[in-house]
Amino acid sequence: MSTSNLRGNLPQNFDIRVRRVLDEVLGADVVLAFDYVAAGKSPHANYRFTLTAAGAMRYVQHSGAGGDWQVPFDRPLPDKPSKQVDPARVSALIAGLDSAGFFAHPGYEAARAQDGAYYIVRARKGVGLHAVVYQNVEPPLMGELSALADPLWVQPK
Repeated sequence: MSTSNLRGNLPQNFDIRVRRVLDEVLGADVVLAFDYVAAGKSPHANYRFTLTAAGAMRYVQHSGAGGDWQVPFDRPLPDKPSKQVDPARVSALIAGLDSAGFFAHPGYEAARAQDGAYYIVRARKGVGLHAVVYQNVEPPLMGELSALADPLWVQPK
């Protein structure tokens, strides 16, 4: 991590797209949620997924249709899992976040850049849900998290 990054609590009145993601209630069975939200005015690249401890992964991406760019997702997560992930891998991801200090992170980290992206990671350790918004900073385990979604990505029209 660069020492020039800003790190602290999520600022008040933050970007409405991020607030909309954070305001969504996660199912009680969700142990990890990952949202990629473009910081520019085009939501076409936005995608997100949730994981349960049993490995049920629900994935959705923005449809690519026009509309309000301040709405990060124009479709809900599906009712049925998009794919199954080995529960041991889910446990390893949570443990990896824990060892990387995710659960002690104050909630916001940013590098100076124009546009870019928000990586919004929410995870449960025990009963508590912790959220961190990374703005133009790749969060711990970013490669592993995005690799889970790679096979499901469809290029928007």
